[in-house]
Amino acid sequence: MTDFHVPTEPYHVLPAEIHSDGNSDGVTDYVVHDHDRDGHYERYEQDTDYDGRFDVVQYDTNEDGVVDGRLEDLNRDGAWDVAAWDRNHDGTYDNLSYNLDGRPGWDLHKVDTNYDGLIDLVRRDLDHDGLYDVRTEDRDHDGAVDRLSYDLDGDGHFDLVKEDNNFDGDFENSFRY
Repeated sequence: MTDFHVPTEPYHVLPAEIHSDGNSDGVTDYVVHDHDRDGHYERYEQDTDYDGRFDVVQYDTNEDGVVDGRLEDLNRDGAWDVAAWDRNHDGTYDNLSYNLDGRPGWDLHKVDTNYDGLIDLVRRDLDHDGLYDVRTEDRDHDGAVDRLSYDLDGDGHFDLVKEDNNFDGDFENSFRY
């Protein structure tokens, strides 16, 4: 007869990290973290192609069991290609960043500024200098772009701005600085 032991220890004695080797090659393929040892894991890391580097990291920042943040290395080059965050914890990513060309830094950002599920602000860094070159805004949150801004000379200041101030779909104003 085998004796079974059911652990009765409180959460604070459970491990803060659990490592697993899914393909039995001796290298950790995923890790879950419970930093405050309350039994709810805040971070999950996974090596999806078993190359020794984590390709996916997920966060549950408020420990409700729903993923609030996600980083992914889609092309497996060791740099994050996508970062997605649910800032208001409603189950929808409202802040997205992309590295589209593999060069260091993020070159596309999409933000839902009023948390209605629609992207209201898009910013692009076309030349990877850390400054935005193009910005589009939906200021009245109807799904249509109301303002286009362009940095034509790369100095970090928008030189050309086109606005639809009465929100009728036509850009009435165009400013060049």
